[in-house]
Amino acid sequence: MTETRLTKMIKHYREVTESLVFASPDIDNLPVTKDQYEQIAAAIPSEIEENYKSFRESFKKPMPFYIGVPQIDNGSCALTGMRPTTLRRVTFAIPWSWRATMP
Repeated sequence: MTETRLTKMIKHYREVTESLVFASPDIDNLPVTKDQYEQIAAAIPSEIEENYKSFRESFKKPMPFYIGVPQIDNGSCALTGMRPTTLRRVTFAIPWSWRATMP
């Protein structure tokens, strides 16, 4: 998706939806002002490209990912592990766990 294509798609989407979004009952539940709505819509096309570039850049510096040994107990399977997370250019590991009951 190019920035130009996204801009056209958003313009078309807005033509279809704005008469509904800015009328009751939707306007009563809209979590942003009309100005903020405009800013968000204008930012989407370039944000997609920025996110894609960030994604591609992340390949240059792979982050570790760990999955522990599955634990099976009384018909359920538990997995644990660590996943890297980057916040404000600092990467740290966050533990996670998942459990499923086996049929």
